[in-house]
Amino acid sequence: MSCSGLRKSRVPQCLLVLLVLGLVTSTAIVHAQSLPGKPVKIVLSTDQRSYDFGSPIKLVLTLVDRENSRVATQEDIEVVIVARGSSSRARVVGNIRFESGESSMEHVLEGVIAPPGLVYVGAKHGSLLEGGVRLLIKKPRVEEMVMAGAPERELSEGPGPPREETARQSEPGGEASSESSKPSPEKVHPVLITYSPDRDFWADGKDTAEVLAFYLEGSGPDTDIALRFDDGTGNLRPNPIVIERGNDSGLGTLTFNVAKTVTVRNVSSNPEVELRGADSLMISFIPPPPTRLGITASGPSIPLTMSTKIIAQLWTQHDRPAVDTENRTVLFEIREGRGTLSDLEVTIAAGDMTAQTTLTPRWPGVFVIRASTRGFDPVVTEVKVTWPALLMVLAAIGGVLGGVLAAIPKRPRKGWWKQRGVRLRCLAGLVTGFVLYWACVLGLAGVLLGDYLLNPLTAFVLSVVGGWVGTGVFALVLRGLGLSRASDDA
Repeated sequence: MSCSGLRKSRVPQCLLVLLVLGLVTSTAIVHAQSLPGKPVKIVLSTDQRSYDFGSPIKLVLTLVDRENSRVATQEDIEVVIVARGSSSRARVVGNIRFESGESSMEHVLEGVIAPPGLVYVGAKHGSLLEGGVRLLIKKPRVEEMVMAGAPERELSEGPGPPREETARQSEPGGEASSESSKPSPEKVHPVLITYSPDRDFWADGKDTAEVLAFYLEGSGPDTDIALRFDDGTGNLRPNPIVIERGNDSGLGTLTFNVAKTVTVRNVSSNPEVELRGADSLMISFIPPPPTRLGITASGPSIPLTMSTKIIAQLWTQHDRPAVDTENRTVLFEIREGRGTLSDLEVTIAAGDMTAQTTLTPRWPGVFVIRASTRGFDPVVTEVKVTWPALLMVLAAIGGVLGGVLAAIPKRPRKGWWKQRGVRLRCLAGLVTGFVLYWACVLGLAGVLLGDYLLNPLTAFVLSVVGGWVGTGVFALVLRGLGLSRASDDA
């Protein structure tokens, strides 16, 4: 085969290899972009909200991130299932182990987990927000109690007078016959309102509280019951919450993005209901944990004569200030620029949201300051440091003017300003005026003026004084430096 023919046959093979590499690369990129985040919450759900006493309860546990998206755990974790009745203490009723890579598990609770009534079932793990549901456990039927060995007389009669007395009252002329002639009272619909899970909720607009209404009699109402609530946020969905005919419960959801306690109050119902328990719920929304670190400079552009504070702050995903529940160390670093930081390592205390250090430049230019902390991406900010041109010009003019004022004789003669001594005094004032202003900036003059030193008028006045004082300024500076002249030692 000729060389030209060999080259032609290899061209399609090269194209095929490039195509395969491209597909592999794009698949890897897509996979990397779809990698799951870190689970922060447990979502606990059931296929229904009411169960017969002693019947199995099927639970579904799902791990989700801050956006309520299902994510897999990156390590083995164990979740504890607890159950608590309305008048009993919580007890452990199960344990579920998530292995690395798993995001959802099913678990069935067998047997009696709590007395009949309203029961809370929660899923707990130390590093995750608790998931939970409230269930209505119905009282056992008579047939089941007979199977369990309950006395037949007690089951058939139940509470009230004995069977003989009841029969006697039902005879003509008895008390029962007179009562039966009265109209029967209007049917009462007993309803209880509650919420789950049993915890505080993040005020991030994502963490969801379930608001529930349970019908407490029989197998559900014979008509739809609509309960309207006032929550003060307008975020309760749906509103009204409806207990449909034949069902035992109605469900609404509530989210909020402001940290406060929200009062959910029942204001009306159709038809009228008899609320068992409170007519309102107090649901607490707390600041969500931080999701990123931010960095700012109190002065993004400063003259060489001043310093600026570099502030690190914790933020939520909705760009709101956040606090952490534990101390967090922040490391600062000057990536570009000539200067110093007062602290290279600071701590944002638990319950706080900021920490700061001070940048003191040594030379003008653009400074790049980097801040980093565990778990978050590093962040940078820029500070522009310029020559204080206006202040330097005013200091020079003020120093010369101060020298002129110091050189004015008590009895000025015509042309006194032309004397050689006056010119020398002005030149000295140019230097000493600037030296005094510089000493005040560094705090060596015993006068603390703070931000007023950036005022052009302040620079001018200090330089006039320095030019007028003359070489006596150097003694002031030496004392500020803790030094003394050789002539003073002698």
